[in-house]
Amino acid sequence: MIRPERIDDATISHIEDALNIALAQNDLYGPQAVLPTVTAQQAIARALLAQSPDRLRPRLLNVHSQLAQLAGWMHFDLRAFDLANASYEAARESAHEAGNDSLVALVLCNLSYLSTWRGSPRTGIDHAVAAQVWARNVDDGLLRSYAEVIAAFAYATSGRANACLTALDAADDVLANGSGAESSVAYFHGPGLALSFRSDCMYRLGRAADAHQAAVSSLELIGEGYTRNRALAYVDLAHAHIESREIDHAAQVVGEAAGLAAACRSDRLSEIITDARAELTPWADALCVRSLDELMADYGFSTRR
Repeated sequence: MIRPERIDDATISHIEDALNIALAQNDLYGPQAVLPTVTAQQAIARALLAQSPDRLRPRLLNVHSQLAQLAGWMHFDLRAFDLANASYEAARESAHEAGNDSLVALVLCNLSYLSTWRGSPRTGIDHAVAAQVWARNVDDGLLRSYAEVIAAFAYATSGRANACLTALDAADDVLANGSGAESSVAYFHGPGLALSFRSDCMYRLGRAADAHQAAVSSLELIGEGYTRNRALAYVDLAHAHIESREIDHAAQVVGEAAGLAAACRSDRLSEIITDARAELTPWADALCVRSLDELMADYGFSTRR
C-alpha cells in the first residue's frame, strides 16, 4: 500500500495534523482515549520511513520521533513503564537521525522522569544532565527550563538538596529572561509547571512551608486546559497541607484533584491521588475525610483505609 511515489508533503502533513490533535486531546481526555490514535499514526510514519524519498526523510523522522515520544508519555501515564521506555528510545533514535537537538533533549527529560519515577534517581540524573547539555544547543528557553526542573526532581528524589535548589533556581532564571522560542517542543512548560515541580521537590526535601507556597502559586498560573497538570498541583498542595496537619484543607484539594482526574483518566495520576488519600488514613474518621471518600467513590476511585 505504501509506495515511494505516494509519499509527498501532503502525506506527512496529514500525520502532523493528527499529532497536533492528539496532543490537544491528551491534555484534555488522557491517554486511554488517545493512545490508539497515536499508535496508529506512529505505525504509518514508521512504514513511510522505509520507503521515504531522501528529501522528505528528515521531516518524517521528526514526526515519528514526536509520535513515539507522545506514545511513551501515554504509556508512562498508564503505568506501562517498559513500553514507555521502549517508545522513548525509539523517539530518541529518530530525533538523533533527524539531527533535532530539541527533540533529543525533550526525550532525555522524559527518560529521566521515567527512571526517577521507577526508583532509579541516579539514572534519572544521568539522563537529565544529558538533556541539559542538548538543550543548551538550541534557542529554546522553555526546553532549557524544563530540563532544569527534571534534573531538580531527580536530585530531590535522591536527597541532593543543594543540587536540587540550584537547578530549580536556574529553571526560574531562564523563564524570567524569556522563553526564547515561539514554538517550543516543551510548549506545556512554564512558570506554573516549574512551581509545581518546586512544590514536589520541597515536599521531598521536608520543607512543607515552601512546598505549600509553591503549590498555591502554581495553581494560579496553570491554565484550565492542562487538566492533568492542575490535578498534580492540587496533590502537591495536599502534601503540604498534610505535613502541616491541615486535614480539612488537604481533604478538599485531594477532592479537587480527583474531580479533574475523572475527566482525564490516567492510571499514574489515579495512583498519585489514591496515595494522597492514603496519607489521610490517620484521620479516616474525620468528617472531611469521610466526605472525601464518598466524593472519590462517586468519581470511581477506591480508597485505602
